[in-house]
Amino acid sequence: MSLHLARWIRRAVVLGAFAAAIASCAKEENAGQITVVIQTDFAMPKDLDYFRLEVRNDGMPLGTDNPPPLYRNDYPVDPTAPPDLRVTIPATFAVYNTKGAVEPIAVRVSAGRKSEVRVLRDALTTVPADRNAMLRMYLQWLSDGSAVLPPSGAPDPRAATSACPDGQTNIAGTCADAHIDVAALPDFDPLQVYGGATPASGVGFDVLSCFASTTAVTPDLATCSFQAMGGASPDQLNVGIELAPGGDGVCNAAHCIVALDRQAPQDKPIVGWSIVGGRVQLPQGVCTRAASLPTMRVVVSQVCPSKTPATPACGPPSAATDCSIHGPQPADAGTVVGVQPPLTATTLSLGHDHTCAYGADTVKCWGKNDLAQSGAGAAVVLLPGVTNGPFGAVVSGLSAGRDSTCAIAGNNVVCWGANRYGQRGTGAPPVPAADDPQSMFQTILPAAQPPTPGIVAVSSSATQSHACASGGGVTHCWGSNSSYQLGDMGAGGDAASMLMLDAKAFALGDGFSCAVDAGLVVRCWGANDKGQLGVTGPTTPYSPGAVNNAPRSTEVVAGIDFACALATDSTVWCWGEGTSGAPTMTKSPGPKLPQSLQFRATHIAAGDDFVCAIVVGTPDKVRCWGNNDAGQLGVIGASTSVQDVALPAGFAPPFDRILAGGRRACVRAGPRAVCWGANDSGQIDPGTNPALPRDVNYAL
Repeated sequence: MSLHLARWIRRAVVLGAFAAAIASCAKEENAGQITVVIQTDFAMPKDLDYFRLEVRNDGMPLGTDNPPPLYRNDYPVDPTAPPDLRVTIPATFAVYNTKGAVEPIAVRVSAGRKSEVRVLRDALTTVPADRNAMLRMYLQWLSDGSAVLPPSGAPDPRAATSACPDGQTNIAGTCADAHIDVAALPDFDPLQVYGGATPASGVGFDVLSCFASTTAVTPDLATCSFQAMGGASPDQLNVGIELAPGGDGVCNAAHCIVALDRQAPQDKPIVGWSIVGGRVQLPQGVCTRAASLPTMRVVVSQVCPSKTPATPACGPPSAATDCSIHGPQPADAGTVVGVQPPLTATTLSLGHDHTCAYGADTVKCWGKNDLAQSGAGAAVVLLPGVTNGPFGAVVSGLSAGRDSTCAIAGNNVVCWGANRYGQRGTGAPPVPAADDPQSMFQTILPAAQPPTPGIVAVSSSATQSHACASGGGVTHCWGSNSSYQLGDMGAGGDAASMLMLDAKAFALGDGFSCAVDAGLVVRCWGANDKGQLGVTGPTTPYSPGAVNNAPRSTEVVAGIDFACALATDSTVWCWGEGTSGAPTMTKSPGPKLPQSLQFRATHIAAGDDFVCAIVVGTPDKVRCWGNNDAGQLGVIGASTSVQDVALPAGFAPPFDRILAGGRRACVRAGPRAVCWGANDSGQIDPGTNPALPRDVNYAL
């Protein structure tokens, strides 16, 4: 055998780019090699969670088991895989030539999800004798369906074959010659793989922000081209395929994008677009796919440098985690009052599908924005969108709810977003009934009542949304009062109320409210059909009453139908209806009195149907329990359970705060924050969804 191959693995520094070398045990000093570069425009692990590499040098067809290939192995690109097994993309594999003569090889890369095989690419070439040649193997969305699956019940469900004739392979949606002249291959250069630098310092292409503002074009199907747009420099042109939300590619709530690479007109094979004679030439596979997929559009954007094969899409599990190539954020327009100091994780508030942070007189929000809850702009705002409210004063408090947000600015409370239930209201009836993003910022609670609000909270309820603020010994609540969650039985409908309650902490659920008063007594009012008030009395108490059996507490949090409190002795108490994964909550209906959990904590937080706590221990740890449909317990796959969250290496106690909202959570330690859970609207960051615990850069 002319290529004596042994498997060994090396990892690049910082970016974690995976480079597995199929190499001789003792590589000769001047031996030639070919470096296989595996790239994709699919989103990982949503669209692809593994790839398979096969190498033969015996002239037998790829996929043959008798005799076995020189090398065949599957590699997971799923971040939930064990660290010593998972890889990032681009991935590079080196095949060394120890014989000294040009050696023929056949290379196959296939990929898919689970046992599914979606795309397959073959290459027939040679290993040079005296240089390191670079062979790019693209796993493209345009080639989806290029693999023929084995019969049902086959021993290896991933043993796919090519849908193209012998000697051909699918390139950008079209069967083409699989033979590649090694003399035409460039020398391997990591700068052309990892974003213009080594894996330690390369940058990636932020697909969603670079395609945040697009123009649809209609290619001439006969030539599969369109007239190049004027305006910005051609070097600022990007071309992509837009698919409906929930499809393939990198997605947010508005759309999914498959970004195409730009290449020189003379480059072969044709895998991307080029400019020829003033027209943008697309791969023929784009037009073939468009003819059969009515919901697909070709779109262009002119805000980022053109994406090329040298600039991979950023974000885990990409090898490029630095999203330095990005466009302007959708909500960046306008003037913000005063100086904008850095916003840090110490000022975070997690809404249902959006996140906000504040600093001085500036608020920034990102995530879902269909009702302007993240500020004026697009339906989804990517970090760090600026919310240009009429603050004009120091912002000292902030609360993000389901589809509205409120901030304390000086002596006022300013709210924006949805107003269906008056949750953005004026502080006294009547309140506007319509959702009106054009006049979304409403100032309520004038300086006289109350002076200098201390805290503000907005509920995450989908149908009974309301908000409360407290200061100067009184509490104001406004919005839906369908279950008397405003604390005023006479208010009715969508209204506002004032309570003689000096609240030090709030927790607003679905039709009910809880607070910790100045005496550290937990008080709740509103709906009690599921025991969410922690009392066995009236079904709907309309005034703040003490929670039965609850000890003096410093914190209170609420989910949809339950609440928890952190007692002064660090014990955690919960009541109401939760999920089967919660230690003391079940799905059975009826009132439930507070029960103590079997651990102590320093802080607690609740999302829709889960709870997280910083548990006292040696050392302290983060524990979450409840529902896990979006990875909000810090793991992927478990339905309901109690989980001690596995935090990234180096992220250690003391922990400052735990936060939760909707179906995600974050924990802070000094200037760092780690978040996990739902990220379908970019409410964590522009990375993958769902998110396993990962560092987030909230030094905004």
